[in-house]
Amino acid sequence: MELYGVVLSVPGFFVLGSVYSLILKWLIAPHARLSKLFLWGGVAVLFLWAVELIAVTNVGPTELAAALGPSFIVVHTVLLTLSVPSLANLIRLQDILPRVARWYVAGPCCGLFAPVVILLQIHVAESLYGIH
Repeated sequence: MELYGVVLSVPGFFVLGSVYSLILKWLIAPHARLSKLFLWGGVAVLFLWAVELIAVTNVGPTELAAALGPSFIVVHTVLLTLSVPSLANLIRLQDILPRVARWYVAGPCCGLFAPVVILLQIHVAESLYGIH
């Protein structure tokens, strides 16, 4: 049943990613320092999310939670919350590929990335707390 919710949330994340990327371009991009802060913050969050994904798939959520204690859940929750906006930051605020830095690219990318993030959360939650 959860998978239906995840699949049905994709259009919502597409819209939210598009709106967020437009707000980024209007409010953050004109300010060079703030734009760089958001860009590099997004890179750091996505890097840490990738490290967490590799650790969860190789070691397992229960072993990570046992080794890291309560900080694992805190870091996991922060990365869960910030990963999709960080992808939009990376797409919209980068200067390397200006044709890619568009709202109509960021929206679908966020819409396709969000279910992956949600599925990781479901896996971690079910491994740590069981199926409810």
